[in-house]
Amino acid sequence: MPWRIDGLATDNGLTQQDIQTPGLKNIHFVEGGDANGLPVILLHDNLASSRWWEAIQEGLPFRYRTLAPDLRGYGLTEYQPVTSMTDFSKDLHDFVTALNLKSFYLVGWGMGGGVAMQYGIDHPERIVGICLVNSISPKGYRPSERYGELDELTRALRGGNQAEVATYLRQHYFQNGNFPVGDIAPGSLKGTGPNANEEAFMYIIGGTMQARNFSFSEQTGIFQVMRNFDIHKAVQNVKFPVNIITSQADRVIRPSEAKELRETLANNEHRHDELFLPQSGHSPMVERPNDFIQALSGYLGRFNYQQVVFPSISETVGRMEQQDAQTGERGYGVSGNTQVAFNNNKR
Repeated sequence: MPWRIDGLATDNGLTQQDIQTPGLKNIHFVEGGDANGLPVILLHDNLASSRWWEAIQEGLPFRYRTLAPDLRGYGLTEYQPVTSMTDFSKDLHDFVTALNLKSFYLVGWGMGGGVAMQYGIDHPERIVGICLVNSISPKGYRPSERYGELDELTRALRGGNQAEVATYLRQHYFQNGNFPVGDIAPGSLKGTGPNANEEAFMYIIGGTMQARNFSFSEQTGIFQVMRNFDIHKAVQNVKFPVNIITSQADRVIRPSEAKELRETLANNEHRHDELFLPQSGHSPMVERPNDFIQALSGYLGRFNYQQVVFPSISETVGRMEQQDAQTGERGYGVSGNTQVAFNNNKR
């Protein structure tokens, strides 16, 4: 059942569907919004699924058509071995082709950011723009955990040990005290306080427990794919606008990797904007959905106005631009809990 920030089920118009492609018997995805609107494709991270995006799909303006697929081997999408990030990119291309999507905006979180960048290299003609959310580096992901810890995680997933997986996610994917984990005392499994919502948390990680892209050795499988990922030279040669959302309390992506992403994309081929969320861990779409929705809506609204004008949003964008003119900054309509780190039309 879907959830919202109070953890309750809601009739929000989201539909769950499956589609067959040449490469996979089924790709499961969640769709919402206006079927005729600008498609916004939401790509989840490792250890996640389309479930993690539901609050964002619920909260984004209806004028967008949101599509959150389960990547191969995650959620309810068929498992096939993953040998490189191009496998995910090919799946995505088959997916958008099957849905007859000619152009769209990509949002990639964590590993999904790597998929988005790879797709931007493979099919730049389809890209309206890309938003990278706590993304892996264009030079690959180098996990800070010890190999043994990751081996324990894969064994927990293979064995269906939900408690161990939930503990890992609480420690790495969320900032302590945020929705839906709440405040976590040392050694405790459940959170306390007003933001703790065990029902919502367990629903969200339900897709994690279906992840099948793991082996018993950290030296193989999905971690090896992310470690070998390196497109930092190729991605500089394609042209598409890049928006970045970075959490200052992220414990999954190292600051050095975030810096690599920033430096690789801050070039003359990419319009590059970055926004910091100072009170969020690795999963802002779950921890602080309202702030995330406002930030993403700002990016989409301004871009939509500049590139693919829909009359229904002109008034909103006009107000944003008026406010920007008064403040001397491009504020992107974000709330007081966010900061524009830097904002360059061309760099």
